[in-house]
Amino acid sequence: MNIADEDYFLINNLSDISHKVKASKLKTLIDKGAYGNYRLLVNYDDDRSFFVFLKNLKNKLRPKNLMIIERDGATFSVTGAQVLDYLV
Repeated sequence: MNIADEDYFLINNLSDISHKVKASKLKTLIDKGAYGNYRLLVNYDDDRSFFVFLKNLKNKLRPKNLMIIERDGATFSVTGAQVLDYLV
């Protein structure tokens, strides 16, 4: 499944407050550098996870990492490669 503009990512700020942001808005904000203090939860395929700051996402996210997106109220797993393809 490819990431669509209307999908949602869950982002987290430094105060550990999470909220959803549309994929299209996230892409625009990353391009502008406007969400440098926000981070995304990234998962390995072995149940470990880590946070990546949006400003470092293109450098830290690996193709085999996994992330969760929401579409029409359901959640789906996408690979780091799919996220990078969408954002770059």
